[in-house]
Amino acid sequence: MGGSGGAGGAWPTCDAPPPGVPLKTLHDIWQDNPSQPKAVWVPGVFVTAVSKAGCQTGVACQIFLQQAEKFADLAAGSQQALKLFVSANTASHFVGLKVGDKVDVFASAVRYTLMGQNELLLQVNTLLQGCAKAVGTGDPQPVTVMLSDLTLSAYEDTVGPLLVNVDTVSGKPQLPDEIFALWNTGVFSDAGVSAIVNLSPYCLPNGAFVGFMQGSVHDFGKVTGVFGLFFLPGNPPAKYKVIYPRSMAEVPVVKVH
Repeated sequence: MGGSGGAGGAWPTCDAPPPGVPLKTLHDIWQDNPSQPKAVWVPGVFVTAVSKAGCQTGVACQIFLQQAEKFADLAAGSQQALKLFVSANTASHFVGLKVGDKVDVFASAVRYTLMGQNELLLQVNTLLQGCAKAVGTGDPQPVTVMLSDLTLSAYEDTVGPLLVNVDTVSGKPQLPDEIFALWNTGVFSDAGVSAIVNLSPYCLPNGAFVGFMQGSVHDFGKVTGVFGLFFLPGNPPAKYKVIYPRSMAEVPVVKVH
């Protein structure tokens, strides 16, 4: 059933709140900040992005959710969005969900700290069952921000994966499936990884950019996408701040040089 995660067998369907599971808004979950997985029912939130444009059976999937279609500014949108991480073994229950769906969600909330991570999220796996059912549609709109607003602390502690827009930025694309750094046009930055915001193809179809010229600087009139974090385990682990566009139309190129 496309757009109705949790179909089939004894798996939850999200047709109604599971007995005894508390109703929460995304902001409630930020306030709770649970250190151990806690089952929650989150009704009426909007899908702003999905990894590779849609969940696939047998492939781990990330679904980005925000509480309302739009917010007046960054402060209003802070702690109003979360990522739903779905394991490969359970991704089949989420096939068909797409950007713009208004969904009821059953999942487990937790501040995930494995291997140096520090992310508040929702998760579903074989032990922590869950679902997401489309109950309507909407048109989520981005909040305009500056690159300097998109800090590691903002993602982990104060803002979360909000749908954002940044104006007049540049970058040098690499391979179609690789992230690359962004900077304010005309103000190149060679700061370290923790200070740079990158553009990621993760939520584009097939997880790849299309039409960019590798190794050339691209000036973008604007970039729209979900604020996210790309984590690489290691000693120390690497945390790349990223923006996830959902289509190539959200990264319009005004000049290549």
